[in-house]
Amino acid sequence: ILKEHRESGIQQAMDSLERSTLSSTVQFAFGFRADRASLGESRTLQYRPLGNFIALRAGIDDVIVEGAHENSQVNFIERFSDEHDHWWSSTGSALFPIIIPRTSRYLNWRFADHPFKRFRLIQLASPNGILGYAVVGFAIAEGKISATVYDFLCAKDPAVIKRLIQACEEAARTHQAHSLQ
Repeated sequence: ILKEHRESGIQQAMDSLERSTLSSTVQFAFGFRADRASLGESRTLQYRPLGNFIALRAGIDDVIVEGAHENSQVNFIERFSDEHDHWWSSTGSALFPIIIPRTSRYLNWRFADHPFKRFRLIQLASPNGILGYAVVGFAIAEGKISATVYDFLCAKDPAVIKRLIQACEEAARTHQAHSLQ
């Protein structure tokens, strides 16, 4: 949490939002600590590491995705809508039932309404409806723009996954990012 927001009630607001979307109390959560999170914060918050993951970062010119879903359309959106909520309730929530509900209310609060960052919100659709979404954010390090995929959820279909990755790559290139993670 940004220093200027600490002790301002943002965690209570997040907790309230999560509780309003869940049918029961969360007994388990997962995520990735920010690089600046210290060991002391981990002890205070009683984090318990359960595993590791590899972050893939590539120079934007090295990102090549072939064989994408042909019958889909990439939409760069400003906000998530009721259409997204329909997709979430009918399809998205079954993909990874362990995650916090990715309703439009939650995603807009987390990404569209963020006071300091601007994210590219990507929605992948077919004639039958939404196939998935991604959120790409940008940062400047050492004078170069880097793109990071913050959220990514779609049908478990390799062609759909590839198409959504292509859309993330397109967003990174549009913002002249040097790399994509």
